[in-house]
Amino acid sequence: MKSIFLKSPAKINLYLGILGKRKDSFHEIVTIFEKISLSDEIKIISTNSGRIIVKSNKFICPPEKNIAFKAANLIFSNYNIKSGLEIDIVKKIPIGSGLGGGSSNAAAVICGLNKLYKLKLSQSEMLKLAATLGSDVPFFICNSTFAAGTGRGEKIESIPSNIRLWHVLLFPGFSMSTKDIYSSCNINKIPLKRLTAINEDVKILTLNLKNGNLAFVMKNLYNDLEKVAVKKYNKIAYFMRLLKKCGIEKPLLTGSGSVIFGTIKTRKEATKVDNKLRETLRDSGKRQWNTYIVHTL
Repeated sequence: MKSIFLKSPAKINLYLGILGKRKDSFHEIVTIFEKISLSDEIKIISTNSGRIIVKSNKFICPPEKNIAFKAANLIFSNYNIKSGLEIDIVKKIPIGSGLGGGSSNAAAVICGLNKLYKLKLSQSEMLKLAATLGSDVPFFICNSTFAAGTGRGEKIESIPSNIRLWHVLLFPGFSMSTKDIYSSCNINKIPLKRLTAINEDVKILTLNLKNGNLAFVMKNLYNDLEKVAVKKYNKIAYFMRLLKKCGIEKPLLTGSGSVIFGTIKTRKEATKVDNKLRETLRDSGKRQWNTYIVHTL
């Protein structure tokens, strides 16, 4: 019985600009992704059952809706694989947090099955498969730690950089619906950045990532969806103010939320912020939150 063990990393969005609504009901975006050290763990086992089974230590939706199942089924269908499969996922990335855990799991399954069954798929072939599963999945296929995403996020261009960022993540204890946040993103009602500003921002931020300019990167993070999230969820505004009080100069929502993160120069500083944040949250009596100290993968 063949098996493979994989790490499935989370991501954050250092930049996310909304360009407009597409005919396919998705939004046209420009984003900069970063892979971070928080990861799920996945073990894939080839069986003789003829079925694909997904197990997890956290809630898993029905197979037909589970993206890891969809990824395995896509590979099995496209490459005529008849054996069975068991996918065991140890979830450490909060579900519905904007950290891309499900998308990362799907990408890990594609890469894992490529190795397990010696399919010899190129990265380009895997990227095409990934794009059919979800907008964030292709980023987790690419080998780059940083990448720009365009289209609905699925068109990926690697950003070579040796920069290492430290982050404190705050999961507020609740998830947010990506569909709900994007559907509320009305450019006429909520002022978002314009196309020319977004393109210039991304160009300059990309250049500074390549050059390792940490100070510039820390001061120029941005997410158009943050305005929407704050309007719909007043707790997001509260947690952002809390991060500022604990020493984060520019807290930011990642993706469509709900995780808010701060970017910090060193692990030592990140630990100080995290300790202060945990102490403040404990005093507030809110018990469903969690914090994480992570770094660029």
